[in-house]
Amino acid sequence: NNQHELGNDLHSNPRETSFFRAMQLCSGVLLILDPLAMPFSRVWCCFELATAMTSHFERTSRLLLDIATVKDELPEVLTDGLTMHEEQQENAVCAGRGGKEKAKREERFPIELVKKALALDIAAASASRELDKIRILNSIAGLEEDRLDDPLPDPLPPARLQRYRAVDQALRCIFALSSVSQVISKDLKEMMPDICRALREESERRGVH
Repeated sequence: NNQHELGNDLHSNPRETSFFRAMQLCSGVLLILDPLAMPFSRVWCCFELATAMTSHFERTSRLLLDIATVKDELPEVLTDGLTMHEEQQENAVCAGRGGKEKAKREERFPIELVKKALALDIAAASASRELDKIRILNSIAGLEEDRLDDPLPDPLPPARLQRYRAVDQALRCIFALSSVSQVISKDLKEMMPDICRALREESERRGVH
């Protein structure tokens, strides 16, 4: 889906778009990040992340999510689970070998993108049309179709914040888990509070739900 050329696919209900319907048939999603991590600041991208990462929309479990970027002209990927090679190492060589290889591979992922992910706030994301942002955030909040054009409340009520934070926390946790090895090996002590916070918040959220 081209976020800049949605054309006739724009609907008053984000859940009626072709890419939302396609995601209902998927088992996983690939998120591609540019050096500025622009998808984290665009509300349509955040809507897709909400669709993938939570059970807010007609799903009982989240989709798999792989995250890719380019560093020094080489692809770097955070995988949701082990690669085929890593699974072979895990099963055929010794338990834990695949996980160690995954951690070592993911140490090359740009740490600046990890920092941006740990600061994700979908409620602050933007859109080319303000009405799109209103409809998307209302949709993530669980409002019915006839209320998607309602103005966003200020301040946001706790129940609504909880649904937004579920998306933020799920994605932060993915990046936190994948970056622990890199943060330790490079002695990036200043990042440990954010890493620990992301893991704690996701653990508490899962405990509550």
